[in-house]
Amino acid sequence: MSSSAVLDRSATWPGDGELISPDEIAKALRTTKAELAETIGLSLDALTRKERISATKTQMRLRELWEILNRMSERQGGLLGAYAWVRSFAITGHGGETPAQIIRDGRANQVHRHLD
Repeated sequence: MSSSAVLDRSATWPGDGELISPDEIAKALRTTKAELAETIGLSLDALTRKERISATKTQMRLRELWEILNRMSERQGGLLGAYAWVRSFAITGHGGETPAQIIRDGRANQVHRHLD
């Protein structure tokens, strides 16, 4: 997956057996893998060790973040604005939690409901 695929709302996901790359997402967000890991509630090892990158939980969290960023990128003036929103906007009805906190807890579906 290239960084341009992250920006393209119509991009398709990698095919069977292909992985979402934490390196590409971190690069597109102009951040580190450590910050990306914190944002999605995983250890740095989950985004750096080959066997952990392919884990279902790692791929699921990366996918959830990607989907939310793509939904918000147009509203927030681009991918970086969407990432700032994910990390700082307190969602009404969630006790002041940010989308990042909700994603960390494995509840990305609640962020999607908020956006609908």
